[in-house]
Amino acid sequence: MIYGHFFVKVGMEFRGILLIFVSAMIVLSVLSLFELSIAGISILVGVIGFILYRSKRQDLFGSHELSLPRFIIEFKMKPNWFWLVLPLIMNVLSLSIAALFLPEFFTHLQERTEVALSFQVIFLLIIQLTVMALGEEIAWRAFFQKQMSHFMPIAPAILVTSIFFTLGHFAIGPTLIVGYDLVFILINSVLYGVIFHKTNNAWMSALSHFVANVFAVLFVLMI
Repeated sequence: MIYGHFFVKVGMEFRGILLIFVSAMIVLSVLSLFELSIAGISILVGVIGFILYRSKRQDLFGSHELSLPRFIIEFKMKPNWFWLVLPLIMNVLSLSIAALFLPEFFTHLQERTEVALSFQVIFLLIIQLTVMALGEEIAWRAFFQKQMSHFMPIAPAILVTSIFFTLGHFAIGPTLIVGYDLVFILINSVLYGVIFHKTNNAWMSALSHFVANVFAVLFVLMI
């Protein structure tokens, strides 16, 4: 009985530590609304939280959310391409509409991303997009969304995750342009959340995220 109480206490303390990481990610994302561009730190916080969460179960690279072999197997077994390409389709739609009716959107997009991305060297840009896509999926889907799903059904867990993920991408600009930008970020975040939920593999949602981002960046470079 004593040992049982001990392990329950340790488990509760560990859960409290994870909630601190989740809370830190929320605060860092919300601070974007106050022109503090430090939301990127939330990715690092989430990745560290994920490592703690999985290492506690001694399966950091086992058959779970970060298993590359499992990703390769599922990819070879013809994954649900509809969900995987849907974020790309949304980017095609949003950028096409912007090109026709909101050309100022591209200036806003460049200003929002130039801090994190190097547009001068394509090879470096691809590496940055790869690291960012995987990092965001580990932090926001494999960790944050996973923790939210312990407290609420998966649909609101995906939505809550997407709201804070979107806030982390907030950048000052004209209301219409900023709103347009955030709406499509929110939609794609929900889609990444669904992909992760269906596959339980961050590599799969990261692949979808990476492809959508590459298209967006190349589109902007060609404008």
